[in-house]
Amino acid sequence: MKKFFLSFAFAILAIASAFAGNETLQVATADFWGIETAPESGKGVDLTTADESTLEVTQGDVTLSLDKAGATTNFRLWNQGGTLQFRTYKNSTMTIEAGGENITAINIVGTGFATSFTANAGELTSSASEANWTGSATSVVITTAVNAKIFSIEVVYGGSTPVVTVATPVINGTTPFEDETEVTISCSTSGASIYYTLDGSDPSNQSTEYTGAFDLNATTTVKAIAYLDGTASSIATKEFVAKQVANVANVAEFNALADGTEFKFTGRLVVSAQTGKYLYAQDATGGMLLFGDAPAYSSQDVIPAGFKGTKTTFKGAPEATGMTGMEAATETQEIEAKVLKVTEVANNPFIAAVIENVLIDTDAKTFVTDDGEVAYYDRFKVEFPTDGEFYTVAGVTGYYDVPQFMPLAFEKVEPAQAKIIGVSIKGQEVEMEEGVEFAFLDLTEAFTAEDVFVTTMNADDCTVVVDVIDGWLDATNDYTVQISLLDKAGEIVDRFDVFVTVTTEDPITGINDINAASANVVKMIENGQVVIVKGDKKFNVAGQTVK
Repeated sequence: MKKFFLSFAFAILAIASAFAGNETLQVATADFWGIETAPESGKGVDLTTADESTLEVTQGDVTLSLDKAGATTNFRLWNQGGTLQFRTYKNSTMTIEAGGENITAINIVGTGFATSFTANAGELTSSASEANWTGSATSVVITTAVNAKIFSIEVVYGGSTPVVTVATPVINGTTPFEDETEVTISCSTSGASIYYTLDGSDPSNQSTEYTGAFDLNATTTVKAIAYLDGTASSIATKEFVAKQVANVANVAEFNALADGTEFKFTGRLVVSAQTGKYLYAQDATGGMLLFGDAPAYSSQDVIPAGFKGTKTTFKGAPEATGMTGMEAATETQEIEAKVLKVTEVANNPFIAAVIENVLIDTDAKTFVTDDGEVAYYDRFKVEFPTDGEFYTVAGVTGYYDVPQFMPLAFEKVEPAQAKIIGVSIKGQEVEMEEGVEFAFLDLTEAFTAEDVFVTTMNADDCTVVVDVIDGWLDATNDYTVQISLLDKAGEIVDRFDVFVTVTTEDPITGINDINAASANVVKMIENGQVVIVKGDKKFNVAGQTVK
C-alpha cells in the first residue's frame, strides 16, 4: 500500500484543528496527493495502479484509505476544464479513520453524485453536489455506487466513546413459494450472532441460533435478531407464504376452477395440436388450451402428469398459463377426432374435430354447411382450397369471443348427382325424360298457364320423388330441394323450397313442408348437383358466388 504524510507545516495546522475535532481533506488539490505538477485540462493522474490498487493518506488525525476493489478504473486526480476533481469509480471504497477517535459526521462535497455512495454504518444522505454521513464509528467505509467527482471531504470526530450498534439482520428466501423454499439470514455487523424464531414470537439470544440455511414447506413467519457483545439489533420479520395449489385430474375439473387459481394437473392429457405458444390437449372430459412456453410435442403425445399453471379466462374461454414442470412426452395415445356439426363447436372447445360437407366463405371467413356456419381462423397456417368445392375439414375447435374452427387439413368431397324423376302437382304427375339430371323443371307441357302460376301449395298438392346417386346425401337426413318452374322460353316463373327426407335405398315420395322463405342456409339442386344457399348468396358447383 502506498502511504505518505503531508508536509510538516500542513501537519501542524491539522493538529491544531484536530483539537477541535474537525478535519477537511482538500482531495481536489495536487498538494494533498503529493503531486508536484497538476494535470493539464482534459487529463488526469492515476492515484492507484494495477500493481498498487490501494493508497493511504494521513492529514492530522484523519487517515483516508483508498481501495480500488472491484472497480476497473484507478482513482484519479482529474482536470476538468481547469477545475481539479478527485474521481472515484463504481465499486471502489474509501475508509476514513480518526486515530481511534469516534467519527460523528462526514461531509463530502463534489458534483454529479446524487446516489453515489453507501456506508457500512450510520446514515448517509446525498444530493447532486453533497453527501452527508452521520453516526458513531471509529472507522467508516464508504463505497462508490456510481462514478463520483469530489472536491473535499470534511470529517468531524472526537467526543464520547463510539456507541456500539448492530445492524438489523436480513432474511432472504422466495415468497410465495411452491413445495418449499430455502431461507438464509445475514447481518452486516462483523462478528454478530443471529437468533431466530418460526412461531411468530420475538427472538432473543435465548432463541434458536442461526448456523446455516434451512427449508420451509408451509406458510411461516420468520423473525431474526443479531447480538454483538450483549448489544441487540432491531428485529427483522419476513412472512413466507406457501402457495395453495389445486390438484385437478381432468379438463372438466380444470374448467371448474376460479380464475387466478394455481393448479397441478395430475391426470392424463393428450396433445391434439401445437403451434408456437399454443398447445391444444384433451382427455375424455373435454379440450384445453395451454398458452405459454412448453416442450415441443406432436399430436397424440401424452403430456406427463404433474405440471403446474394458472387458470385464466381469455376472450370467453378457459385457458392455462404460466406452466412450469412440463416434461417431454414418453408415450402416445391415439385421438379419434370428433365429427361435429357447426352448431356443436361452441360446446366442444379445444378438441380435435371434423366438420363434413363444408363450403368455404372467404369473404365472411366462415365454414358453411346446411346446419349453419362457424367462423374459421388459420391458426396453423395451412393452405386453403380455392375451387369452391365441398370439403371435409379436420382441425381443432376454439373460442375467441365466438366459436371458431382452426383447420389442419382439407379433404375434397365429390358431390353426388341427384335428379328429380317425377313431380306431381294437384295430383297430376309428370314423368321426366330418363337420364335427365337437372332441377329446373319445365312443366308447361303438362299444365296450363294458370296451373304454372300457382300462388299457394301444400303437402297434399305436391309430391317430389328424388333419386340419389350414392355418396354425399346421407340416408335418413332432411334436405331442401329448390324447384324452379319455367315457362316455354326457359324463364323462371316461380321457385320454391321443398323439404324432403332422402334415403339411398328407395326413392321417397312425400313432402314435409313447402316454404318459399326457407332457413338461412339450405341445400338445393341445380344443374344436377347439390349446392348451398346461404342468405342471399348462392354457392354453385363451379365455386362461384352469385346473388
